[in-house]
Amino acid sequence: MDVLGQVKLDELLTRREELGKKISSIVDELMEPWGIKVSMVALKDITMPETMVRTVAKQAEAEREKHSRIIVAEGELLASEKLAAAAKQYSEQPISLRLRELQTLTEIARERNLVVVTTTPAHPC
Repeated sequence: MDVLGQVKLDELLTRREELGKKISSIVDELMEPWGIKVSMVALKDITMPETMVRTVAKQAEAEREKHSRIIVAEGELLASEKLAAAAKQYSEQPISLRLRELQTLTEIARERNLVVVTTTPAHPC
């Protein structure tokens, strides 16, 4: 009976003890008529054909890629939510947008050692 061939590799790694017990009960059942009692079964070294190793590696890589894309998408969603909140705040207080613009120009000028000249709207007195 093929016990290990019926489970995925990750299941094999996480359910080793359970699968060992299943194999042990099968071996006990087969050996009982002969008067042999197997006291322990341990899954220690499982070899796989090279093609299966490559397949497992591809599957693991696909899982990592999937996880990576999910993280990026979650980051994009969070960024869009923050940008929407900022846009709402800027629309409610236009002066904050002007202050942000000046702050950005200051950062650019500092990084590139530039002098930035800008106009300011006339202040009503």
